[in-house]
Amino acid sequence: MSGFDSDSENKPLPTMKELNASPSSSSTSQKEHYQTQEIEKLLRMSVKSKQYIVKKNSSQLIKSDAWSKFGFPAKQRSENVYDILPGFVSCSDCFRTLVYDGSTKYMIKHKCVVAAAAATELVVNTGTMDNYLLKKPVIQKQDKEKMKEKFVIWSCSSIRPFSIIEDPGFIDILNEAIKIGQKYSGPIDVQELVVSAKTVGNNVAVMAEKYRNLLKPILEKQADDGCLCIAPDLWTDKHRKIAYIGITCTFVTDKFNLETIDLCCAEYDEHDKTGTSVYL
Repeated sequence: MSGFDSDSENKPLPTMKELNASPSSSSTSQKEHYQTQEIEKLLRMSVKSKQYIVKKNSSQLIKSDAWSKFGFPAKQRSENVYDILPGFVSCSDCFRTLVYDGSTKYMIKHKCVVAAAAATELVVNTGTMDNYLLKKPVIQKQDKEKMKEKFVIWSCSSIRPFSIIEDPGFIDILNEAIKIGQKYSGPIDVQELVVSAKTVGNNVAVMAEKYRNLLKPILEKQADDGCLCIAPDLWTDKHRKIAYIGITCTFVTDKFNLETIDLCCAEYDEHDKTGTSVYL
């Protein structure tokens, strides 16, 4: 917004009817004297009758955003013909009227102008965010029903616990499968993605060694900083009555994120299964 605008910007352009108006009627309007509060009252009283209106500044050289709300108060001379009341500007929303000397520095501080500018900025920022944020597609109801049916049939026919559907690992596999499917334009054979049980078993040791190498420097750093907590977890299989021991590491990263890592889980064959024996 500019605090001071040129005269060519601030002067309203006369209409053809105003140019053809008789000098006598124009001079009569010029002789009338008004106060700002009086003009505000006349504008409010003329909302329906249109005897007094706020005319937009029709100049092509407007630079200030204040003119989006302000205009020139005008009095009706005849049908669709209005004489501007010189020396004043009025808000088209609340009819607030100010003395006008060619500067917009008081107009831009008016509450209606400030609110309009804030709303415009919000719309612009929202539109910009929409350009960068991808909108998630809405899953159709029939697709959800189809997946529900598949889950029920799988759980019952393979005698799997219902909770397996909510397992984080299972959800991760589904997400990865969908991402891979999006890379191809046509249908793909799922069997090409699913590996055999033997392949999974053969790769457990390989993957374990890979993640050990990744975790080693992380755990060493946490231990050196005195931030590593290692806790044993002793539990028993109720069906086969076999005791197991697990070791869990817990620490907080430099970004204040709590991390928990299960290092191992093995059969605990010691006869003394008390807490003292476990820690020793």
